[in-house]
Amino acid sequence: MAKNIYLASTGPESGKGIICLGLINAFRGMVTNVGYFKPIGQKYRKNEDHDKESIMIKEIYGIEDKPQHINPVSIKELNHYITSNDQETFFHKVQESYRKVERDKDIVVIEGTDFLGMKSAFEFDINADIANNLNAGIILIEDGYGKSMDEISSGVLTAKDSFDEQSCDFLGVIINKVEAERFSEVDQSMRKILQKHKIDYLGTVPYDSILPKPRLYDIARSLDAEVLFGQDYLSNIAVETIIASMRFDNAIKYINDGTLIITGGDRTEILIGCIASFISPSCPNISGIVLTGGIVPNDNIRNLIETLYELPLPIFSVKCNTIETVNIINSLVVHISSHDIQKIDIAKSMVYRYVDYEKINNKLKLEKARKRTPEIFKYEILEKARSEKKRIVLPEGEDDRTLKAAEWIRDREIAGLILLGDEELINKKAALLGIKLGSEIEIINPIKSEKLED
Repeated sequence: MAKNIYLASTGPESGKGIICLGLINAFRGMVTNVGYFKPIGQKYRKNEDHDKESIMIKEIYGIEDKPQHINPVSIKELNHYITSNDQETFFHKVQESYRKVERDKDIVVIEGTDFLGMKSAFEFDINADIANNLNAGIILIEDGYGKSMDEISSGVLTAKDSFDEQSCDFLGVIINKVEAERFSEVDQSMRKILQKHKIDYLGTVPYDSILPKPRLYDIARSLDAEVLFGQDYLSNIAVETIIASMRFDNAIKYINDGTLIITGGDRTEILIGCIASFISPSCPNISGIVLTGGIVPNDNIRNLIETLYELPLPIFSVKCNTIETVNIINSLVVHISSHDIQKIDIAKSMVYRYVDYEKINNKLKLEKARKRTPEIFKYEILEKARSEKKRIVLPEGEDDRTLKAAEWIRDREIAGLILLGDEELINKKAALLGIKLGSEIEIINPIKSEKLED
């Protein structure tokens, strides 16, 4: 029989799915077979039968279990069972599907509900009942974003008391989505508070501003846009959106790295100015341009752009007007897809860096894998590298692959890093890719280095 954990929260938007994704990755480095189970699905795409987050995790990790076994019940079906006073059938269906998922698994990560379809108190009880029925220990994911210390600690302690009342096996707490400026305070305070109440503290995870931001392919799809240029760069992240309705010499003051520019399709001077600023190493990197009103550049302008166009800058044309375009973008609900490599890697690295998964492992008493899978081998190598803490020098610091590798190494605290190259160009390219280099990564320009003559 597989060991298991049940990830629960006390409200919506806790980031539970991100923690789930990262924990599965961590366990894959410890044991041979890791399963995933989401008994109640609450987020569905139109005309699809399975919870989209469960499909995402299935695709990311190549999980072979059938979707209907991973996610056996929808929120609509659950409401039917409840109104029909037929909870016995509900729990039977959950149990039956779980037994199929747990076959040949060392551990199963069970994801609780998202608090999107019923009264909170009742949904809380359902999670507790499912965890007890599956004999799963509960890990509470507490949303810390924008909350005071009193609000965070009160939420955790209230939830712990409620789980205790239902005789649940409570494994510990992860505080999620804590702003950078409050991270140390929350981390240290919650560690003391939970220790005082004899609750296992499993880590505090910082808020990452990239995760809730849309990719340009999400925006293009929501606007039914025609992609005029930059089809290969729709993975750019729109960090912010501005309407460029004034002259470009004034508009440029409001442009930052990752800005998506929205302007009328007939505003040729804005279009050319944005492209010029994108080329310049001294100007911010915009993520893309949306031309509204169904107006596209004439042949002369298109030919001009095509002669310049070896740059990763998507340009869209949309039929709706500027205000409609902004409203559609602002109402866009962002979800990670299985193709969103950067965000998936952020989720994995945050759990790897901030969650004490070894403590979870020790509480579950997982047996060490007898077979050395590639994931386990990689995990062992990374742990060895972390313990030795070497310094790595990476040439060609402006290259996309180098920057992505540097971010990956930095986020996992594997080694100190030095990037070689022009600092301005490296920072510009990193901003375009949505990579925050930070103070942990040193940049040295060999041509300007004082040690060039040595």
